[in-house]
Amino acid sequence: MKRSSFFAQLWIAVGLVVASFLLSVLLQNGVASNVGWVLAGLLFVLHPVLPQNQEETPGQLWLVRLAGAVVILVGVLVRFRV
Repeated sequence: MKRSSFFAQLWIAVGLVVASFLLSVLLQNGVASNVGWVLAGLLFVLHPVLPQNQEETPGQLWLVRLAGAVVILVGVLVRFRV
């Protein structure tokens, strides 16, 4: 199975956040926005990828996972429109 590129995965994460924001505005429910942030972070935790110009070293994938975990924490701790 071919690994997705960093920018493709980044655009998928941005699309998830924007779609969840629009859903939360339409439904008047702020929880949908939080779910989008959690899914975007989970995307990088479960499938960490690096930009093509970066050499893959063992510590860098953990940093990508850590950044995904921070996005998940933002989605869980920050109350968007709740």
